[in-house]
Amino acid sequence: MTSRSNKELYSQFCSSKLDIPVFFQPWWLDIVTHEGNWEVLLDTSEDGKVNGVLPLFQKSKFGLTYGSMPPLTPYLGIYINYPDNIEKEERKRAFEEKTVNNLVDQLGSQNYFNQNFHRGFQSWLPMQWKGFRNTTKLTNVFEDLSDLETIKSGFKNSLRNKLNKAAGILTIEETADIALFHSINKKTFERQGIAIPYSLEFLKKIDNALSQRNQRKIFLAKDGDGQYHAGAFIVIDERYHYLIALGADTNLRKSGAIPFVIWHAIQNAAKHKKAFDFEGSTIPAVAGIFRNFGAQQVPYYNIYKSRNKFTDALLTLAGKF
Repeated sequence: MTSRSNKELYSQFCSSKLDIPVFFQPWWLDIVTHEGNWEVLLDTSEDGKVNGVLPLFQKSKFGLTYGSMPPLTPYLGIYINYPDNIEKEERKRAFEEKTVNNLVDQLGSQNYFNQNFHRGFQSWLPMQWKGFRNTTKLTNVFEDLSDLETIKSGFKNSLRNKLNKAAGILTIEETADIALFHSINKKTFERQGIAIPYSLEFLKKIDNALSQRNQRKIFLAKDGDGQYHAGAFIVIDERYHYLIALGADTNLRKSGAIPFVIWHAIQNAAKHKKAFDFEGSTIPAVAGIFRNFGAQQVPYYNIYKSRNKFTDALLTLAGKF
């Protein structure tokens, strides 16, 4: 099957699967892989039914082609399309193993593979048998937001105090001004002494595609003087609201604006009967804020494999890791 027909079949498959994450959608991949290209591996049965998919973002450096994660894309990996009539756990495991093996075999001798697999993927053992390695990462998720009072009861006391303080000085504004959000988002990176890893033009393309599909929210916290303290960019699919990007004015961070805008985003997800994924953070201060909400800590896999030690060393020098 050619790459083109692979993408055509994949597009048809994604349009028929309501529960597939937004980050797997072809239109999403078309935008976020602007610094490389994307392909998709498919495992199909004899009757043409798709058993599993593995989208790939590929870049090249020093003559090496390698797979990685596109920007602003928290999850990819293998998505398994289970048969409707599969009930026994043993049959389910056997189907997973066969599908994973068929997809991984199509990777061939790729120089480097590294992806964060979506949280629904648990069948990584066949990949381990083929030499892949795994680092477990963590995110925070509210799967059930039907009772917000129960959710609030799990907040850390200091978080409640911050939210009460923020409510006295801040209001939430929903906006379509992506440039304004980007300017606030950029300040968070500047505080760490690093450049924001995506441009306004890139974010505009994502925002435009999402807004056309009614799959994003931008919330800003501002005070009575019109100063914007913090902002959150939310991506939406059939099941989840994802906190994809967060920013704050470092000169105004004592106002409690970050948890205040997050709490509003959580309430908005509850209003639409969706779950909420904080999408994790490696920044200690931000991870601490997420933890204070008391959401369930959920593991997901970062799965990777290098062709050899030379490839490891070369890509490390190139700043891949």
